Amino acid sequence: MNIKLAINELNRFPARTPQEGVTLRLVATALAGYIDGGGGQLWRSSCEPLRLSVQDPYISAVFAFLLNTKPEYWSVLVESEMSLRDKIAFACRFLDDERVRPILNYKLCYNSPK
Repeated sequence: MNIKLAINELNRFPARTPQEGVTLRLVATALAGYIDGGGGQLWRSSCEPLRLSVQDPYISAVFAFLLNTKPEYWSVLVESEMSLRDKIAFACRFLDDERVRPILNYKLCYNSPK
């Protein structure tokens, strides 16, 4: 995981609106704080409201991933606006085989693909 690359991309990404630009810079700043502070309690308590307020489901998922304390990452996998394909890719990338199987069974049985 290359958080520094993500920060650089967020800072140079061409925003479609001024508000989107502010959001992207705010997310970049929050990610930089994660690197510098190691995701401590102050960082967590500051970023949780940000995660809940961002409109983009993928940015919300990034924060859910970084704020997560459980190895199952349900907070990422239940993000309703992410495609099923992306959820499966995330599970295969970050979870071990033992944890992927039940998630795949649940997602494929109870969620309609996007």
